[in-house]
Amino acid sequence: MNARIIVLCMGLLMISVALTPTLSVDAQGNSSDKIKLFGWFAWWNFDTSKLYSKYKYFSHVSPFWFKVDDDGSVVPIKSIGDTFKNFVSFAQDKGIKVVPTVICHSSSLIKLILNNQTSRDMVEEIAKVVEDYGFDGVNIDFERVYSSDRQAFVSFLKRLKLRLKQIGDKEVSVDVFPKTRDVVTGYDYEKIAEVVDYVVIMAYDYHYPGGSPGPVAPIWWIQDIIEYALTKVPSNKLIIGIPAYGIDWPVGGTGKAVTYGSAISRAKALRVKVLYDYKEGEYHYSYTAGRRRHEVWFSGPASHLDRLKLIKKFGLKYVAVWYVGIEDSSFWNALDEVNRKNLSDIVIETYPKSCKGYERYEIKGRLEPGIPKAKIYVMYSLDNGATWILDKTVTTDNTGGFVYEFLPTKGGVYLVLFQWNGSEAYLGDYELVTIRVTLIQTKTYLTLKVNNTSPVVGSYVEISGKINPPIAGAQIDLYYSTDGSWIKISSVLADDKGEFKYVWRPQTEGKYCIKARYNGSKSYAPSEHTLTIEVQPKSSLKINLASHNISAVLGEWVKISGYVEPRMSVNLKIYFRPEYTSEWSFMCEISTNSSGEFAHLWKPYETGNYYVKVAFEGNPYWKPTYAILIVHVEEKREEMLIELILVLIIVAVAAALIVVKKLLIR
Repeated sequence: MNARIIVLCMGLLMISVALTPTLSVDAQGNSSDKIKLFGWFAWWNFDTSKLYSKYKYFSHVSPFWFKVDDDGSVVPIKSIGDTFKNFVSFAQDKGIKVVPTVICHSSSLIKLILNNQTSRDMVEEIAKVVEDYGFDGVNIDFERVYSSDRQAFVSFLKRLKLRLKQIGDKEVSVDVFPKTRDVVTGYDYEKIAEVVDYVVIMAYDYHYPGGSPGPVAPIWWIQDIIEYALTKVPSNKLIIGIPAYGIDWPVGGTGKAVTYGSAISRAKALRVKVLYDYKEGEYHYSYTAGRRRHEVWFSGPASHLDRLKLIKKFGLKYVAVWYVGIEDSSFWNALDEVNRKNLSDIVIETYPKSCKGYERYEIKGRLEPGIPKAKIYVMYSLDNGATWILDKTVTTDNTGGFVYEFLPTKGGVYLVLFQWNGSEAYLGDYELVTIRVTLIQTKTYLTLKVNNTSPVVGSYVEISGKINPPIAGAQIDLYYSTDGSWIKISSVLADDKGEFKYVWRPQTEGKYCIKARYNGSKSYAPSEHTLTIEVQPKSSLKINLASHNISAVLGEWVKISGYVEPRMSVNLKIYFRPEYTSEWSFMCEISTNSSGEFAHLWKPYETGNYYVKVAFEGNPYWKPTYAILIVHVEEKREEMLIELILVLIIVAVAAALIVVKKLLIR
């Protein structure tokens, strides 16, 4: 039972597992006894809290605690202290059977044991451990038994069961490798089941750390395992072991175990999209680290629910999980839900396995057991499940039947998903069908060009092209991209010659990829064409003033003049404001001559300092700019002289009056 681990979640959908035609759901939803957990607890991560908080779910606990030494003796891997003893005592007080796992993963040592070539009798060694610690039995985990030792292994188990019966009818369970057909291995399912209490199939490591990336326990594979096992093992003795882990593979390297939490955290940190593969029943994503691509597969909410529903549908009463302590809360939620609700089953009765594009086909199905007025979501994918498109919803009739009209508009392999999210009484379910669509269409070609491949930002670019053969009225969608994501510009219609044209203004500088796409029709295939343009930044214009500081007399004209560089004809606006306000007032709009020169006469209306701004407000080719001059406005000199004389006269008169007054007083 090697720990191969990754686990992750993205529980968006309450989904179930695709069924074989031989399985059915009865009128009561195939309700059965609750599924109980056979829980392996690893010595290196002995999470006893899961037993104390989740004890109601367990039928057995199996601490992964004892190993076989080279001489055949059975010894603890880790010392047995109070934590272990309290764990055992608590479980037994709650009516949970404690059956520790005895591990041996050496084929050669197993061969010696089975052929009684060790110095110690393995059967007696195990019996002593069970009796000394008061266990309720034992779980045998002998992995990689040689096929030549298969009969000896059965004989060993038979002898062990008889010996443990002598000390209190203790249980014996055996962990075996999975298989889906009759093939000679070290594990004879049928013979083993005749002598032990439980056969525990380790239904994981379909893809393992040393192999290629892929699902750890694909749902279809688990179903095949169960179907085969039930031909050899009674259902009341069969336990299916499922993984609570996942694997992170560097492509071309050896994978490492990951937990649900670590897989999710990495995906969030890297901002990568997590996908659920409905065919495999697992989550997955990929990322790059240190220039090396990684692929991650793991279990999550939908995986747990699919597997537990499958176990319930086959009428099995137990599930094992490798291992307790690394599972996420969604496992317990799924176990609760499966034990609380009845089963449902989406059955697709008729559908085309292959068909032509742009033709309508009816797909008929039923939601068993005859659930009426249920909303079935229909989605499809054309990229093997990487992207799902919700097409429509259909509602079941009074007998649970439904009809979906399939109208494919593209060629390729369609994955069509029918999903019901369940109700208070019934578990949800989904069914996936594959349809190959062929389009019989005339091939089309798009040409694309622009009138300027190096336009200035904000200037107009004419996009034109042609579709061949000419298709009058064909809709051509135009897009642009600066970072790999496409943004739609507009849609245009081709004329009778297949030609199209559109005028567009890029708003930022940089490299643009422009794409024209024709999405096709029943008669014509889709096509597209792309080209690249480099949008240049706007150039800078300079306004040169004849003077930046002017002195003027009130009532006289002030000349505001200068020229622009480069010398050309542009429109300018002139504004002014007195220094005591911050608000600009519009003066006028003027144009430079072909040499870039300009001049304007302005008459200030009061004395003081003025700020005058000559502004160019920009155009598609040139950036906005401005220049400022200061105008000092004074009164006329003649008026100032008269005012001075008047002041002097007033002063003289006042002085004379003072002298006269003094003389009169005397």
